Amino acid sequence: MFSGMKYRSVVFSMHDGRPGNVEYGIQMMQGEDDRLVGVHIKQIEDSADLHENAVVRDGVFNRVLELEIKGVSMRYIRLVVSSLERTAEYEFAGYSVAAVTASANLVTQPIDILASDVRAGEIWISTVNPRFVSNAA
Repeated sequence: MFSGMKYRSVVFSMHDGRPGNVEYGIQMMQGEDDRLVGVHIKQIEDSADLHENAVVRDGVFNRVLELEIKGVSMRYIRLVVSSLERTAEYEFAGYSVAAVTASANLVTQPIDILASDVRAGEIWISTVNPRFVSNAA
């Protein structure tokens, strides 16, 4: 899946402020109907398990989105995360917000935003629903 991918190192802050280090790679892939951007984030040291720590995982992923693929629709991005023990593909969470409509009587109504309708780097993306891919080699 990631053959020939070139990786870059990124330093991140763990929950207690200590620095950690992971690598990420980006690769164009062909989906069923469209080209996709595959992002692979892999743990290279025993600091924080990226599957267990969503704050760290999402922080690294959002940095990659901002630095490397800002503006690409999230519907075309796939994320795979490898810890020292296993590999999983993640989905992206949508958002529900309350909006006030302009009328004589201000009315608050919910608005749902699908992750697939957002572009990378516009808002914070949260990763959810890991799907097991493999055990670490």
